[in-house]
Amino acid sequence: GDENVEAENPDIQFTPLVKLQEVAVREDDMKYSIHIEELVNGKWQPYKADDVQLEFIMMDPEVRTNLTHDGSGTFSTVFQIPDLMGIYHLKVDYRRPGYTPILSSTRAAVRPFRHDEYDRFISSAYPYYASAFSMLAGLFVFSVVFLYHQEDTRKIQ
Repeated sequence: GDENVEAENPDIQFTPLVKLQEVAVREDDMKYSIHIEELVNGKWQPYKADDVQLEFIMMDPEVRTNLTHDGSGTFSTVFQIPDLMGIYHLKVDYRRPGYTPILSSTRAAVRPFRHDEYDRFISSAYPYYASAFSMLAGLFVFSVVFLYHQEDTRKIQ
């Protein structure tokens, strides 16, 4: 047939929501959505398919997932950003016989946690915390004994 498909600009949201120009943090959730329409008998209608895929690519695809449609032509998915920092491409490459190919590619930067975004106390480091505080307590006890201990000056005869 004389059918055609058209894709509008993709919408990408990070959790917590940030603008596309900002960078995402590893292990956050990312929501990707794209609107695809189909030309049927001279009118644009929502496209419905179950085989539209999104690839989250650095050198190789780190995430490849199917996009689900809501019936109104919007395809979306939510996935967790991998624990690998760098510049990624969000790519939809949809090619089907009888339709115009869709190639949508958007860049997103993934950064590590800032120094103030880590947990304040890490549970696996409790032995190190205990050793540091025991050393402080030992130093305090030693200081008190050293400063206030008086030697017996009487000589025994």
